[in-house]
Amino acid sequence: MRVYTSSLLIPGMYLFLLLYGCGSKTNGSSDSTGGTTGVTTAQSFVIEMPVRSEDTSNVFLGIWPFAVHGGSGPGGHLYDGGHPGWDVEFKAGTSVRAAADGTIQSVSTDSSGKKTIQIQHTVGGKSYRTNYTNIENPVVIAGDSIKAGSPLGAAGRVEGFIGPTKVTYYMTHFQLDDFNFTPADDGKSNKNSVSPEPFLTTQGIGIFQNVWTVSAYPQELTEPFPSPPRSVLNPFPIKRSWTLQSSPSGGIVFPHRIEFIYVDPAVDSSPQNIHDYAFYNATGTVTESGSVTLQPKASPFSTIDLQPQDGSGNNSGQKKIGVYDILETTLKIDWGTTTRPASLSNSALYTTQK
Repeated sequence: MRVYTSSLLIPGMYLFLLLYGCGSKTNGSSDSTGGTTGVTTAQSFVIEMPVRSEDTSNVFLGIWPFAVHGGSGPGGHLYDGGHPGWDVEFKAGTSVRAAADGTIQSVSTDSSGKKTIQIQHTVGGKSYRTNYTNIENPVVIAGDSIKAGSPLGAAGRVEGFIGPTKVTYYMTHFQLDDFNFTPADDGKSNKNSVSPEPFLTTQGIGIFQNVWTVSAYPQELTEPFPSPPRSVLNPFPIKRSWTLQSSPSGGIVFPHRIEFIYVDPAVDSSPQNIHDYAFYNATGTVTESGSVTLQPKASPFSTIDLQPQDGSGNNSGQKKIGVYDILETTLKIDWGTTTRPASLSNSALYTTQK
């Protein structure tokens, strides 16, 4: 996803190692049961983004959102309700910063040798915790008092791939735990995790929006929002329909509706091959179906290949080679059969419901 007038290059996201992104946002609402946005209490407690505006980056991902399903290793966040926080990208050598005033609860070492820092926050008798993983060279210790915006350490180095190219980038997993409600006993890990978005200050919202609108990740065909509620433990298959609103005259006849299906990847399937698709006409009849291959790379737009298949899963038609861009409820997409479009200037516009 990206701002269409931006000159920035927007990479897609391949999930790798610790990893697990659009539109104008407003501060979300909440209620005592978790609400529709995954938050639980009125916002007497507010937070900043853990990254300064000048330290943001989108070399690899920008932000990988709350409650999205994916992750490295068998299972990842596929079956535990989804990603319990945001993965936030930083420029090399810049600091991860405390999101709110508090006390350093712990500084621990993870399996990669990086540090995880937890900060305890108490506001009006209510308890919260912010968590920051993949930290290098921490500058705090347990028991320290900390102010919002103070550095905790450097964002850790990670390697991933954009297409065939290995990329080095820097990120932290940022997680907010709200201990002021009793979560359902449904087997989710990180049961108290909630979306940070509704807790953000005005400044925090601005930084978040700037990064989020230039983020891209494989699951956004079916999970294009930053702060949905965490799901049931096994939500697969995840389906999302996109309905045609406009298309260029002449040339390609775009389908009335495209449904993308995020199939159960079972054991950490390659993230560029996690979707199937179906085309529908205006009467609701399937006119084509097949498999999706995403090839995100450092180019102005993510790429998508649609391979028609028969009922037995065998390739049965000419592959469509395309480009696309998602901005929450809107999808711009174009394709050819012999040449991939060089831009989205002649694309079709689809929308989905939030």
